[in-house]
Amino acid sequence: MKTRSFFYGMLLLALSGSQLAAQNFESFVQRFSGSNAPGYVEPLVTAVGMGLNSGMFGKVDIPASGLSLQLRANAMGIFLSEGKKSFTGSTDGGFNPAQEVETPTVVGASRGTSVSGTGGTEYTFPGGFDIDRVGLIVPSLTVGNLLGTQATLRYVKVEINEEIGSVSLFGLGLRHSIDQYLANPAVNLSAGFGFQTFEIGDVVSTKQFVLHGEAGKSFGILDLFGGLAYESTSADLEYKYSGDNGEEKVAVSVDGDNTFRFLVGAGLDLGFIGATVDYHIGNLNILNFGVRIGQ
Repeated sequence: MKTRSFFYGMLLLALSGSQLAAQNFESFVQRFSGSNAPGYVEPLVTAVGMGLNSGMFGKVDIPASGLSLQLRANAMGIFLSEGKKSFTGSTDGGFNPAQEVETPTVVGASRGTSVSGTGGTEYTFPGGFDIDRVGLIVPSLTVGNLLGTQATLRYVKVEINEEIGSVSLFGLGLRHSIDQYLANPAVNLSAGFGFQTFEIGDVVSTKQFVLHGEAGKSFGILDLFGGLAYESTSADLEYKYSGDNGEEKVAVSVDGDNTFRFLVGAGLDLGFIGATVDYHIGNLNILNFGVRIGQ
């Protein structure tokens, strides 16, 4: 199968090899009525939400005191399963007879499903972008270590072009050392949470929340770690579409299909610079690569 990717380079929607380079996300969403929009866009909402909830830390160990200032960039590849390529859509606009049919989601096949009605009429659902993975690149700034606590900020707002409009990200996270309360712990332990908002033009506004805990151990410059996270994603879409009654405005809320995930990873700590790679297993699987400057 042909593989296509979304690359939100520093969240600038630097779309490589995808039809989105010529058609923005809004133009595809506009083809659906409100009843079909949630099923159509849910895979992308889930993928973006899971991606943004990744890369929340670079090393499990958090010193109990001292100043820490780190600039990080994380590149996430979110792999889309076959189950995310289609959904059950319903004909609308008084099409007779009313029918339900399996049709592509926004990440599914580029050719939509067609059904026949009375009097030789035909109803065609729009296709998707035919992609197998979504890519994100997200910058962050982390400051610590008051009482074994680190705070992380994510913020980007950029005007892309007239079609896409602006893309913005704002996020805050806190992570706290747990092993500081233990006598001679065998591993480092930490826990934290994060909240983020992500917007594309006036069409899409998403909210992401994650609770996470992790354990890790250092072997010289090598760090090994694993963790568990609970997360959620929700999105609000507002757009206009053309129906039988003319142009109509629709507001749709979509919940992402992301809840629990596990992760395993490794990192290199070279003092002022470092790098990590971790793999996440959940409703979608994610490969994250992070680089750090500062300590």
